[in-house]
Amino acid sequence: MNILDENIREDQRQRLRSWHITVQQIGFDLGRKGMKDKTIITLLHQQTAPTFFTRDDDFYERTLCHPRYCIAFLDIPHSEVAIFVRRLTAPLGF
Repeated sequence: MNILDENIREDQRQRLRSWHITVQQIGFDLGRKGMKDKTIITLLHQQTAPTFFTRDDDFYERTLCHPRYCIAFLDIPHSEVAIFVRRLTAPLGF
């Protein structure tokens, strides 16, 4: 399951969906707007193999590493989020 943080822009979410990449976004499809970081971590624990994409550097913390979820901190411009999410979620071509 691909989960976008609330700080990911709407145009990037729509672009991913236009590429048929299934995403849910905090505050729109999952959880509620304004969720605190600790609450988001609890939400990730409740999901099946989630990958959480965020631009919030508060999630760039080694203590948040856990085998039940993946956090992808994207230190990139807002306009490039969809491209990087697509690259990270694309199946490997063996």
